Amino acid sequence: STDGLVDGEVVAGQVARELAMCAGILDVDGRNFHAWAYRMQVRRLAGARGVEEAEEDAAYALSKINADFANYSAWHLRSQALRRLGGGAVAEERELVWQALFTEPEVESGWLYARWLLDGGAGAGGVVTAGGELARVEELLGVEPGARLAAAARARLLAEGGRGAEAA
Repeated sequence: STDGLVDGEVVAGQVARELAMCAGILDVDGRNFHAWAYRMQVRRLAGARGVEEAEEDAAYALSKINADFANYSAWHLRSQALRRLGGGAVAEERELVWQALFTEPEVESGWLYARWLLDGGAGAGGVVTAGGELARVEELLGVEPGARLAAAARARLLAEGGRGAEAA
């Protein structure tokens, strides 16, 4: 290093080691809140704020979601990454959440994420509509009539006027 500055390669190596440690912990316990928080802190300190980093975070979160649809921390990281990316991938995101909901309709994390999309998360406003989501909820209830979280979502969407909305 020169003039007391830290060598960029040294920092990059340390960041890589810290992220690898977090990945190892999350491979063993994908819901370890402390590992998720530390991973996010390391990424922030490393300056992971651009599109490439947001895409990396979204992909990492997706790998953890695919391993466990109930992983709230992975859904949260994905929402943060999509905020940084903007609304371009909303249609794909909508399908991802519906895949999770149809696979495990009693897992609350997917429903919370679906609600975030409906509320305009990641620029979803206008793409994800109450009417479109109501149609999907009713489809799910046709397959899983006892799904209590789907029934609650249906009641909420109806209360918000989803019946009159155009399907998305």
